[in-house]
Amino acid sequence: MQEAVTAAEDLPHSAVGGPWALDGPNNYGSYLFDFGSLTEKTVDSWIALAEELGVTQIDFPAAVRSASATSAPPRISIPTAWRA
Repeated sequence: MQEAVTAAEDLPHSAVGGPWALDGPNNYGSYLFDFGSLTEKTVDSWIALAEELGVTQIDFPAAVRSASATSAPPRISIPTAWRA
């Protein structure tokens, strides 16, 4: 499949997704879900928990339901996140 996708010059593709998904070490990370309790006051404990568990991602499902449909932290919870 990698050869077929590579040969299709007009087909956009990602080197870490599709037929390459199993090759990327980042595709094997675990993640936590935040349902609204991750804030500037709690972020240090979230980071500590993620490091303790070996978690590489924190998912923000509430952000997915927002108008922008991204997985970015909600501005109201972490106002300074948007400065990074």
